[in-house]
Amino acid sequence: MSLETKVKQVLENFDDVSSNELITILNQIQNQFHNTLTKDYLQGKLNAISEVSSEGERKILCKHLKPYFDWYLAKN
Repeated sequence: MSLETKVKQVLENFDDVSSNELITILNQIQNQFHNTLTKDYLQGKLNAISEVSSEGERKILCKHLKPYFDWYLAKN
């Protein structure tokens, strides 16, 4: 399955996707950035989310990163 398809599926059904899957897809999106500052910023956010033990809290934090999914679709 292509990354674009995965991103579309996530945006259609965000609440049913696990935080681990969201982080995996965001890591793939991160590879699309040409700007090191942006890559580092997103990596910091992903590291912080990974350190949280509660799935509910992780999902809330991932929800703040939804614009990255939108950006990926817009650029394609």
